[in-house]
Amino acid sequence: MTWTELGEHAASATYVDKVAHITERSKFAALERQWSYVCPVCVGELLVRSGEQPRTPTSKEQAFDTSVVAKGVRASRPVIRCKIHGLQFGTRSSPQIISAIRSGGVLPEDARLIRVLVTFTKHENEFWFDEAFLRQVLGSEIEITASPYRLEDRKHIDPLLDAAAGVCPHCMRDFLTESGVEL
Repeated sequence: MTWTELGEHAASATYVDKVAHITERSKFAALERQWSYVCPVCVGELLVRSGEQPRTPTSKEQAFDTSVVAKGVRASRPVIRCKIHGLQFGTRSSPQIISAIRSGGVLPEDARLIRVLVTFTKHENEFWFDEAFLRQVLGSEIEITASPYRLEDRKHIDPLLDAAAGVCPHCMRDFLTESGVEL
């Protein structure tokens, strides 16, 4: 915490080596309500930039790195590491769309974008795929007459989402807008 955030509790703290020790149990809950969970790597970087010693070794190069995503960060599903928007909860799409997003290109003219609504028990999620990918994964016998295409059967949902890849939702929205899709 900063000294300002410590605020009214500063008077009841005992200080040893720039560390405020609060011993009154009544203050614990009030202090905890002010806290938020943060990435420990980010806290280490902040401490180095502030001239303090972090818990784990953090180089000055890493601490002053201004990239959106810190070097060495590993993202796992459903978190996506986007070079533009940082760490995001990803959405799923077809490889051809993701390739077009990453290259800054567009889909071929014969590729048709399909909005797919996947219905779960209590909610519905929206995904975008190209028609060729849908036919490849779900079989050529499916009838895609219009967008949105609604999927409710688990035997189709699971293979589709497993075959799809993760993409930044902001990049996806930008791609759809550039492709002329009204959102």
